Amino acid sequence: MLLRAPAGTLGPAKRPQSGRPIRLLGGSKLLSPRSHVPPPPAKAWDAAAAAAASSPSPPPADAALGLATLPAELLAAVLAAGALGACDLARVEIACRRAGRADAALGGLAPAEAAARRRLLRLTGHADAADDGGLRLLPKETWKGYLRWLERVRAVPRPVVAAGSSHTLALAWDADLRRGTVRSCGGCGAGLGASVALAPLPPMRGLPAGAAPRVIMLAAGGGHSLALLHDGSVLAWGRGEHGQLGLGAAAVRARVQPHPSRVGGALDGARATAVAAGGYHSLVVSDTGELYAFGRGSHGQLGQGGAGAGGGAGAGGSPSPARVAALSHARVVCVAAGLAHSVAAIATIGGGSGSVFTFGRNDDGQLGHGHTSALFTPAAPPALAGVCAVHLGAGSAHTVVASASGAIYACGRNSHGQLGLGAAAANLGIVQTFTAVSLKAHRVVQVSCGAAHTCVITAERRLFAMGAAKHGQLGTGTTKARVRSPKEVKSLDGGALFVSAGAQHTVALGADKQLYAWGTASQSKGGGSCLGMGAGTTSVDEPEPIYDPD
Repeated sequence: MLLRAPAGTLGPAKRPQSGRPIRLLGGSKLLSPRSHVPPPPAKAWDAAAAAAASSPSPPPADAALGLATLPAELLAAVLAAGALGACDLARVEIACRRAGRADAALGGLAPAEAAARRRLLRLTGHADAADDGGLRLLPKETWKGYLRWLERVRAVPRPVVAAGSSHTLALAWDADLRRGTVRSCGGCGAGLGASVALAPLPPMRGLPAGAAPRVIMLAAGGGHSLALLHDGSVLAWGRGEHGQLGLGAAAVRARVQPHPSRVGGALDGARATAVAAGGYHSLVVSDTGELYAFGRGSHGQLGQGGAGAGGGAGAGGSPSPARVAALSHARVVCVAAGLAHSVAAIATIGGGSGSVFTFGRNDDGQLGHGHTSALFTPAAPPALAGVCAVHLGAGSAHTVVASASGAIYACGRNSHGQLGLGAAAANLGIVQTFTAVSLKAHRVVQVSCGAAHTCVITAERRLFAMGAAKHGQLGTGTTKARVRSPKEVKSLDGGALFVSAGAQHTVALGADKQLYAWGTASQSKGGGSCLGMGAGTTSVDEPEPIYDPD
């Protein structure tokens, strides 16, 4: 995550190791960071496996098998599973292809079953097939590249920690994994005043009576936070003067919302699958692939077209979720929000999977289009043509894209080496087109951009960082002004499962399932510590575990 770094410098200082390290997930059971939604009931997968095992013979190679071949009872179980993401549907599709029958009769279906199959087709982006009688099977070859790409997306960890401009969020689960709760620390970004240690949030608002919400994804922005619940609802809290909470005009006037509150409006009836928080705007992706944006839009970061001016919602912005119509032609699967720009990757069945679109502020070429003019409508950077993106990162004024092949591409401001292009690009203050970053033979699976630094995780769980290091935010033990090439964070034993870069600090979930942080502790006027290590720690230049204050 982003963002703008405030003025001021704190020297690095090691802290004594005392207390009890916080394990992100309670008890002995840990949430896999690879899964952003709880899996459907086991009986659905059991039924699919049983159907595959009982299949007398493999289906013909040229058989047109797809989601529409699901038996009615399995279809009902899948639809009742709740939050279905693209990865879940891909698993169903694979099971269907194994258990499918070449002679599957599509005529004479009960209306309920036909309607259910239409819904599945729409959920996977097959609007044409769903509208064309809802029963037309998709050719086997159509799914081949799409499913391969989905598997790459599935390998990307989902956010269970998030670093904002001056605060940190962490997701904790109870012992039986039935309820995910959020802890926060730092300045006013959490909407709770200043906190020097991770602490629970106040009660959530706007949820049905008796609801037991489970948080499955987090996003931290310039001064606000977002949480995605297991049922597809989105909660927002923190600063909202630009409409970045999506709670309407009243929240804009209130300026700060301390209680996590449900975002409604255009999201009513929609099931969200991904969220991103920028400097003063937010992005939400639905399970049907639609992208919604809200908050400040004066630089075009909402993708609504036109050319807004000014800084608040209503002046080139929106205080409530608004669909990005320009991307309605395809299914959006992942997004990233920078200080004032946005990045989205789409999936198009039959070709173009993972295509990247950028929009918003472009003073430093962070949109990758070869110029520095803002874009108010999403557009695909020419340099990424043919690149299948699986993960995105957006910082204060730079962008990084990880591809399915493991290569990464970067553009935008390079004043501190945050693009990782090495000494050869030392004189390039900005890079206006996406350029390949060399990590030798390493395959990158996740990226995160801070104000002026970038972190990446490889398939071997090795963590690399580059860019501004003055505050220790790279975690490499150095406080040099800049590091222009990717440097490994070797002190994190076992590597990292997920990383999130803030303004001048970084947090990561280690392979040992413990939360680590490094960089500057205090970055806001209200005080607090975004490192969560107590008032005695000013900054650290290598990963340190966050300790339980009790």
